[in-house]
Amino acid sequence: MADNELDVCGLRKPDKHPTIFAAFGALAVGDSLVLVNNHDPKHLRDEFDADHPGGYGWEYLDKGPRVWRIRITRLTSTPSPRILADTNDFDTKTGPDGLRLPLEPVVKTSAPPPL
Repeated sequence: MADNELDVCGLRKPDKHPTIFAAFGALAVGDSLVLVNNHDPKHLRDEFDADHPGGYGWEYLDKGPRVWRIRITRLTSTPSPRILADTNDFDTKTGPDGLRLPLEPVVKTSAPPPL
């Protein structure tokens, strides 16, 4: 598939990332865009790592010094899920040596325990 080119060199700095994420959000899975920028967008990649873990591809096509071109590909329709847990729901135990054993989830049920 043909890549859409997105040149953000002329945009104001506060407008760059929102524009790029909007263009990325409009991509179908498997499609990509070629980002053209006047600096290495390292911080943008950090944002992609945080907001779309495992959901994008990042390939440098040109690495400056005046122009950077990066192919950004949409790999999934939604980012990988983040798992949040209440640590109070984990049972902590210590082994015979006094060291903590790995955490195990506590199963909460309303049924009485088996006999």
